[in-house]
Amino acid sequence: MEHAAAAARLVETLLGVEDQLGRRQVQDEAVTLLAGAIETTGTTLAWALYEIAGNPAVERRLREELASVCQDRPLRYDDIDQLPYARRVLQEAIRKYGPSWMVTRTAARDIVLGGHLIPEGADVVWSPYLHQHDSSFFPDPVLVSRVLGALMAHDAEHGTEYLHTFRVALRSNRSWRLAADELHIHKQTLGYRLRKIEQLTGRGVTQTDHIAELWFAVRAHDLVHSRGPVRG
Repeated sequence: MEHAAAAARLVETLLGVEDQLGRRQVQDEAVTLLAGAIETTGTTLAWALYEIAGNPAVERRLREELASVCQDRPLRYDDIDQLPYARRVLQEAIRKYGPSWMVTRTAARDIVLGGHLIPEGADVVWSPYLHQHDSSFFPDPVLVSRVLGALMAHDAEHGTEYLHTFRVALRSNRSWRLAADELHIHKQTLGYRLRKIEQLTGRGVTQTDHIAELWFAVRAHDLVHSRGPVRG
């Protein structure tokens, strides 16, 4: 009954639009809305669950966030704004596996885009997938997981801050004294953390090629987790 009532409200809304729609147009709009909502939602959830299943640290953090907000009760719509990490996980799933890999539009008038004239009536085809995987906006997350995956998982599981420690060490131009001062720890403690970082990443913090790879991975991690799109 609830679904039937929702369908009836949808049809009433379509019939009540300012520019009257014909029977065929109402039918087409209803099919687009219903089918689109089912396919896109189902696809997004499927890929999100796939990624969560392969990332125990992400799953653990999601469970902790849900438990802190919902306690023992079911999730409610009002809870959504209190689940920022869950929102980011879903947004990343949409970015990586967007349900619409190609979109087409017809130009309603002559228009210039990026210095190119697109005449009225021309078909425009673009791919959200290509844009959402453009490395100038979204640095390669595979590099992050391959180089820093074990380190990040250890931080998430044990509450350590090895990734932050190494970031500070890099920012200090590998001056362990400056890094220790900024972290407010003894140099011996910093030395222990750096040895642990070497064990977890399998890379030496004194070898130039390893340092370069670690730097790129940390940089990519920070860019991926920044608030806005990254350029250059």
